[in-house]
Amino acid sequence: MFETANRIAYDGAMVYGTIAPDLDTLASLPSGWLDVRGDSEGNWVRAEGKVLDNLLAYLTDLEGVSAASISVITPFTDVKQGIGNKFKRRGGGEGGTIHTMQGKEAEIVVLVLGGNSDLNSTGARDWVVAKPNMLNVAATRGKRRFYVIGDRASWASRRYFDVVMGLLPPVDLPGAVARAQEKLALHSTAPSQRVETELTQSQEYDFGFN
Repeated sequence: MFETANRIAYDGAMVYGTIAPDLDTLASLPSGWLDVRGDSEGNWVRAEGKVLDNLLAYLTDLEGVSAASISVITPFTDVKQGIGNKFKRRGGGEGGTIHTMQGKEAEIVVLVLGGNSDLNSTGARDWVVAKPNMLNVAATRGKRRFYVIGDRASWASRRYFDVVMGLLPPVDLPGAVARAQEKLALHSTAPSQRVETELTQSQEYDFGFN
């Protein structure tokens, strides 16, 4: 996350003057980008919400990550409203627009980009990259993991995002779920009802972000 912010806001000139943070975390899925495309309703992309559902289910149900250690943020109020607050009621951490996370941190931060998907209406996404601080704040809130959900091709050519794509490689969430399922199967020849339920939830889990 440090290197991401360094490239965005400081053109690589910032010096890291503190001890590198401990990277231990239950989340084995590395930081990166979950690529998804879909039609938008205003700036809310429902397909991004579904990927968010699956990511959160994977982290909490299969990886054992505490929901309280995860924050979900977005540039747009449309997306905030689309996400809703059910995750927070389940014990989730901070959530809301990027500005609400200034001065705060979380173990894991998920940035849901949203933005109008109409190719003739790019103003919302262009607004996000008008200054570096929006992406900079988002990238520096996560102490252990930083996940971005959005249309990678659309954002890759935009200012600031173009210089950090190499630090945000594509994340294979379906593959991670499959590996987690295999791991559970290896450690239990007769999976309990609880494990079977969790595996089902990891595939189709509704956190209320719809």
